[in-house]
Amino acid sequence: MAQLNNLLFTYLAKEFLKKFLVFFIIFMGIVFLFDTIELVRRADSDDQIPLGILLQLGLYKLPEVGQQILPFIVLFAGIATFRSLSDRQELVCIRSAGLSVWQFIIPILSTTLVFSLFYLTILNPLSAMAMKHYNDLNNKYFGSGVETITQIDDGLWLRQEDETGNFILKAGTLDAKKWIMNDVNVFFFDETNTHIQRIDAKSAQLKPSEWVFKTVSVHRVGQAPSILPTLSLTTTLTAETITESFSDPQTISFWQLPYFISSLETTGLDTTDMQAYYHGLLSQPLLLIAMIFVAAAITLKTQRGSTILPIIIMGLGLGFIIFFMIGFLRALALGQEFPIILAVWSVPFIILLCATTWLAQREDG
Repeated sequence: MAQLNNLLFTYLAKEFLKKFLVFFIIFMGIVFLFDTIELVRRADSDDQIPLGILLQLGLYKLPEVGQQILPFIVLFAGIATFRSLSDRQELVCIRSAGLSVWQFIIPILSTTLVFSLFYLTILNPLSAMAMKHYNDLNNKYFGSGVETITQIDDGLWLRQEDETGNFILKAGTLDAKKWIMNDVNVFFFDETNTHIQRIDAKSAQLKPSEWVFKTVSVHRVGQAPSILPTLSLTTTLTAETITESFSDPQTISFWQLPYFISSLETTGLDTTDMQAYYHGLLSQPLLLIAMIFVAAAITLKTQRGSTILPIIIMGLGLGFIIFFMIGFLRALALGQEFPIILAVWSVPFIILLCATTWLAQREDG
């Protein structure tokens, strides 16, 4: 059997990369356009939001949306590549040289794998930073003025901000069932971000519309500390909003996710969404490779000269089914009705198995 030489490997890889970049630009451009239109619609009632801010919001959100549609970009890039090679009769020449589909698909699989690993290790951290900026801007211009900062290092950190100023709350530990924090320090700042006072408390419990501190020491600038048995502080934070902020995995880098998951588990907070997101990232290279096999199975099934419309319809149909399967199993996992690993990893394996079986029947059967 003939071997795939370096020249042909490079040519096929470049052909796929060209198609991938074209579809990447097209899909991302469409997403950016619709996101910007939606942001303009949301800002229609507020003339004080500049267009530049709306464009920034659209750009910051783009990488995360791009990650969600990446499998479909790869699918259509693969379909376009195989279709182009077939129409130019290059596949006929490749096959006449003794190369099977399992050989000439290797350059495309290799390119896909390299890009997926590059995205996972390099682009995903940048996407997390962009999503964090998006959340900050979205909260500032469309939110209620409450911002929650969640850092887990030497404790748990929360921040509340409104028109009068803001405070930052630091706690050593958290009982997530009762929402009681221990070893609490609260730092208050005025509207100019000048530190004005600090509260030290043995514990703090989050209740409806207020924090209740116990064994409190109040320190004001230029005054002696005052000791109080209890102290209440009005807040707009709720257990739900804090939990959502803690569990927002899109703002956390791929490299930091295992650390955050481990740290949150010690507090008793639910990490199901974060674990599902992490395994989704880990399984993405396998999913993208599976999409190449799907593209080959769809395209190589048709005869040269046939219309492209059935291929497009089949690609859209399979893409919708795959998207539905991923979302459905993820929902089951988040509802604690299905193991996370099985829910996330089963879809790429099923797609890969079906596509390779289809190809094997046509190629070897």
